Amino acid sequence: MIDIPTTLVLGAGASKPYGFPTGEELGRQVLGLLADTTSASFRLLSSIRDIAPDSVKDQFDPLTIIRFRDAFSRSGQLSVDAFLEHRQDFLAVGKAAIAQVLIPLERPDAVFDTRDWYHYLNGFLSGHRNALHRSALSVVTFNYDRSLEHFLHTAWSNSYSLQPAIATQALASIRLVHVHGHLGTLPWQGANNRREYEPTLSAEAIYNASTSIRIVHEMDDDSFQDAHAVLRDAEQVVFLGFGYSATNLQRLNVTGVNPGAHIYGTAVQLTNREKQRINSRFFMGKAVMGHDQWPVRDFLRQEVSLTR
Repeated sequence: MIDIPTTLVLGAGASKPYGFPTGEELGRQVLGLLADTTSASFRLLSSIRDIAPDSVKDQFDPLTIIRFRDAFSRSGQLSVDAFLEHRQDFLAVGKAAIAQVLIPLERPDAVFDTRDWYHYLNGFLSGHRNALHRSALSVVTFNYDRSLEHFLHTAWSNSYSLQPAIATQALASIRLVHVHGHLGTLPWQGANNRREYEPTLSAEAIYNASTSIRIVHEMDDDSFQDAHAVLRDAEQVVFLGFGYSATNLQRLNVTGVNPGAHIYGTAVQLTNREKQRINSRFFMGKAVMGHDQWPVRDFLRQEVSLTR
């Protein structure tokens, strides 16, 4: 059982072991999706205009999709999110293109076939059925995919022969905040805009998932309120697969983290100078940064204690 109040902050690198792209890779895949205007993927995206509300229907016109593709490819921005922050005229089509790339990657069995850090984390969460409700873990994720909650809910249901409602109740002990939205709520979460964790594409699935994605300028000051709360309550904050962009860290209000909290962060492919700059600028030099070759699971094993 995790008994040290811990908040994990997940960036794209945390989902990468499970087949999801980094922000830069997602941008390249969106451009690849739209490269051929005669392709099935291009036609599928444009077919959303048949079901979209009148207010955004024009964004799925083929000429508009081409304009979006060309503007993004020439923008110098590495991620679609960063591009859409300044081009709200392409917001609906851009979010739909993101969903169209990511939905096929939500393969239910992939998170179990890939024995990476989800299995390692679950070892601390599910040691005994009666302990499932007593975890001191919180998660703040910048990722759109729902792979972690799908993994935990499925694993607990099968480990202890739990009815879905009981597994859902147990999982509620983990505060999980998607600060940039997600690809729709999972059926057991009981909210609107529900979608199974599965890879089937359709115009309806893409558009509905895209409406749960949020770009920074769409958020008000309350959007990160839950994230701020779990960071204030944590005794340790652990950044996993995170890119340490100034915008994201400022919106997280990392200066408001519990002053006594221990801070840890992965640092894959970061130089020592880059690690020092990040640590000094955002964490007052007190963060423990990982080795530049340590993926998430190795970093957790080497640096982070989850039990007293």
